[in-house]
Amino acid sequence: MIYLKISGSKQFWLRMTLRTNIFSLQLTECCSPLRLKQMHMKNNRQLISSGTEWEKKFGYSRAVKQGNFVFVAGTTAVNEHGDVIGYNDPYQQTVYIYKKIKKALKEAGAEITDVVRIRTFVTDIKTWEEVAKAQGEVFEDIRPAATLVQVSALVNPDLLVEIEADALIDG
Repeated sequence: MIYLKISGSKQFWLRMTLRTNIFSLQLTECCSPLRLKQMHMKNNRQLISSGTEWEKKFGYSRAVKQGNFVFVAGTTAVNEHGDVIGYNDPYQQTVYIYKKIKKALKEAGAEITDVVRIRTFVTDIKTWEEVAKAQGEVFEDIRPAATLVQVSALVNPDLLVEIEADALIDG
């Protein structure tokens, strides 16, 4: 992307982008290159939905892709019908959660190998080894920055684990 400042009675910035064999020009009034970049990033925001009723009702997305970053929202072991998977089993809940996270990442054009940070919330810290075992099965070779903490409760008492993931897509 190239920015050229054109001065006259008004100040303009000319944004030129070369994409494969397409050359596009955009004339933008009174915007700095930083503001143009911010506008470009906002227009490239991709919202990933799992299709549950809660996303629209409570104003969130399963994941958001912004540039090369993908942010996966707190994910629990609830299927598309609202059923808790792995009842009373933190290991099974964690395995299911990582399947949901992989699906959201794939929809955003990322892979589990792109994950750079995970945050895990458990309702009972005594179960941390079961949760960490499932995490290790997924991230043994990837080894993102990770946090695991106990919280007092999740939105449903049958939910034992919630996980967030951040990914950075190379390129």
